Order: sequence, then C-alpha cells, then structure tokens
Amino acid sequence: ISTAITTTATQRVGCRRGTTRSASSSVADAASGSMGCEAPVVASAVGGIPEVVVDGETGILVPYDEAEPRAFEHAFADAVNRVAADPTTAKAMGIRGRARAVEKFGWEAIAKETIAVYRAAGA
Repeated sequence: ISTAITTTATQRVGCRRGTTRSASSSVADAASGSMGCEAPVVASAVGGIPEVVVDGETGILVPYDEAEPRAFEHAFADAVNRVAADPTTAKAMGIRGRARAVEKFGWEAIAKETIAVYRAAGA
C-alpha cells in the first residue's frame, strides 16, 4: 500500500528533481524518492522505512502488527486522511522531506559515503 501511495504522490506532482525510480525499488527507495519531490510520506514503520521517514517531520509512520492487520489498515487510512486534510502540514512535511532526501540520500551524499567506505578499506 505505501509503495503505491508514495509512487502515486511522486507521479502526481510531476517530479523532475533528480530522483531515480525503478520497477524494483524498495518501499524505502520509493519513500526517499517521494520526499525528494516534496511529497509527504505515509508509510508503515517496518524495515528500512524508519531510517528514511522521520515520523511527524517528513511524513507519518504507521506501526504494523502482524496480528492486527485491520488495525493497521485503519490507522494507515487515518494517517493518509490527516495529511490530505491539512495542506499546510503536508507542505511543511514535504519541504522537510526534500531537504532530508537531498542531505541523506542525494547523489552527493551517496558519493561521499562511498568514498569513505573505500578509504576505510584502505583502497
């Protein structure tokens, strides 16, 4: 669900801000790509997503409990509705998300991280 929402949000804003997208992108990749397009992200708080989305700042993370899928579905829908109903907060989340995406996941940040790994390995 979250992949579809973040991808749809990216497509809707017509983002052309240097983010990448592929058919095999993970949900965390979709979230960071959407953040790069200034779209607030609503996603499940699982896997690598909490490393990308800062709950309450760049989007909303919804806890997931395997034993309670219906509760998750309702909480997720509520979060989407909250963002949609508050354009001011959604815009602020989008702006903060864009800044985070560029700082943490942009090409320059990835290049610096890659160089640091090679230097640490003695290459």
